[in-house]
Amino acid sequence: MISIIIPAYNAEKYIERCLKSIQNQSYLNYEVIIIDDGSTDHTAEICKEWSVSDERIRYFYKKNGGSASARNYGLKCVNGDYISFIDADDYVDKNFLMQMYNCIINTKADIVQCDFMKTTSLKEIKKENRYEIKMYNNIEFLQAFCNKSSYLKTAVLWNKLYKKILFDGIEFPEKRGIDDEFVICEVIYKAKVICEINDILYYYYMSPNSQMRSAPTLKSIDNVEAIEGQLNFFKTINQPGLYNCLLYRYYSSVSGAYHLVQDYFPEQRKLLIELNKKLSTWKNVFWVKEIPFKDKILLIFRIKFPKVFKKIHMKVSRILNRSRD
Repeated sequence: MISIIIPAYNAEKYIERCLKSIQNQSYLNYEVIIIDDGSTDHTAEICKEWSVSDERIRYFYKKNGGSASARNYGLKCVNGDYISFIDADDYVDKNFLMQMYNCIINTKADIVQCDFMKTTSLKEIKKENRYEIKMYNNIEFLQAFCNKSSYLKTAVLWNKLYKKILFDGIEFPEKRGIDDEFVICEVIYKAKVICEINDILYYYYMSPNSQMRSAPTLKSIDNVEAIEGQLNFFKTINQPGLYNCLLYRYYSSVSGAYHLVQDYFPEQRKLLIELNKKLSTWKNVFWVKEIPFKDKILLIFRIKFPKVFKKIHMKVSRILNRSRD
């Protein structure tokens, strides 16, 4: 059985679309574990109605503590041998579970990953299915994790199906702006075989009120700490190539964090000094063979001309997002 964990906070506008997409799955042997993280809207009433009408849906309420605490709570409630995470404002293709499950069984994989699509539309998107698979061992997949072009798809929790055993001893760090990037490297490393399906089966809804699109807070720079943890993890498992490859993302994140604090929280002088100290060694990437030359040039532009880089990056992102909707 597959256990689907859904953290939900004030998700009344989206949760029914999410649950409907799960209820319409071609694969039926699953349970849905909704962790209501202290919602103050009508999320509870909606979820309770769904749990009454479908015995596979289980609803739990907890005091607000963030998505990490909700996921930790959910992990304690699972009955299945496999785990999937779906965010309450997202939805999945009708064959999401079937394709992921068949792949994990047929290839004897520990993790299966599918492709995803970003959308700002509340309407469900129709697409043409394609099905190609690629196999990795854990180090190969961590290489994809470190690669700039495939980092996002690899780093997130929600486009994957996992063997439950991979989360033994894993706990998401609470009260952070992000949580998946603190644990995903360890989860991947524990896997021996990973399968990637080149098919869009997950739809990531970019709502105006989502954490990633809301006004900056100091939690917005938690990714620096997460990447430092990833770098330390690569040292621990003796993978200097992975360490070096991740340095581009690390210095990009430190630069972004420094300028965010400088623009929005200039009173945080101690934090600015600390981030500036971290950034002071960024030129070391010039001697790192694992980072492509074009990325080294991009890093220079990002650090030396942050405002121009941000404007161009935001403009390109808007164009790409419109083309996908």
